[in-house]
Amino acid sequence: MIVLCELQFDNWAHIECNLGIIRIIKASTSEKIVLVASEEHIKLLKESGLPDVDTMTSRIVKPRDAQKKEFVEMYMGILHENLCRVGVERNDTVFFLSSPKALSLAVYQIAGDYFNRFIFVEHANWEELSNPGMDVFSERTILSLYAKSLNVSFITFSPFAKEYIKDNICKSVASRTFFFHHPVEGEAVDDDSERDKLRMLAYGQSVNNSLSMVLKAIKDMGDLPQIDFTVLRRCGVDNMDLTYLFPKFVRIKQHYSGFSKRDLISNICSTDWIIIPYLANQYLYSMSGILADAIRYEKPVLAINFNVLQYYNNPPIGIVADSPYELGRIIASESLLNDRLQYDIYKSNIRQIKRKMYDENVAKMRDILGDN
Repeated sequence: MIVLCELQFDNWAHIECNLGIIRIIKASTSEKIVLVASEEHIKLLKESGLPDVDTMTSRIVKPRDAQKKEFVEMYMGILHENLCRVGVERNDTVFFLSSPKALSLAVYQIAGDYFNRFIFVEHANWEELSNPGMDVFSERTILSLYAKSLNVSFITFSPFAKEYIKDNICKSVASRTFFFHHPVEGEAVDDDSERDKLRMLAYGQSVNNSLSMVLKAIKDMGDLPQIDFTVLRRCGVDNMDLTYLFPKFVRIKQHYSGFSKRDLISNICSTDWIIIPYLANQYLYSMSGILADAIRYEKPVLAINFNVLQYYNNPPIGIVADSPYELGRIIASESLLNDRLQYDIYKSNIRQIKRKMYDENVAKMRDILGDN
């Protein structure tokens, strides 16, 4: 039996990744699969196309508390309760679809009491490994605790940082760490309505100082009425005032509590290009969620040549510049953007990479689960 635990539920962003992992596991094994999560999370997964698996509701720890040491004991209670209710046996595998620090410490406390295999799915947690500090609650310290917990393994979405990560965690943990691609399964839906402008979208962490420089370069070249440039901003989180830099073609959509999944997907599907203005020192050891969206929805990118993109940009999936200013001038020049043949090649390349990522993930999961 395979048990999948989601014991925190942050927001809909976890839905896409969890669905991807569940689909990969489902395609990799014939064993019974049981999903243990909150009633709300199960409901949202089913609405988004959850594969045919058994489900069981569970208590969870709120995301803001799941990173606090005070909630380790609460997680231990939830774990014992769920493993007992599911009826795990000696050879069963238990996945944790997210791995907040309190849960990681709780599993460390109980792992020796079980003969099961526990597998943590890491998201962006290991970005912390770039920090040399050894705080008692740092990711580096937590990983060091697992040196002798031989029934605990890790999945991280950082194949592009494999050697660095292995060099910065103990050898025992490194030998039990599996490097997957970020799940990008999903149907690409394009808005093919008639239009007379190129459509570009920036959102999330890409609404940053680099975007300001991109916009400044475009503004220096003059306003471009043939470009429909949309920026999604969450008020109160993205506190930069970029308004003074916005040329007339920039449309700002703001929301005080964040955008719903439906709203974001609608904006992604109705754009031609996704802008990712990350610098070389950003996303060194974890996957960019916006790049994952671009691959999932098959949207070519306008980007700066940051670490993760260098790994996935072969064959090319968009136009890549070496600096924000150069990217702005490329956008303003229009010539590359209006080459429809090249644009279609980028989309074809994305589909090729998307399929490769899925196939490699399934092959690795089969190796882990022994279902070759």
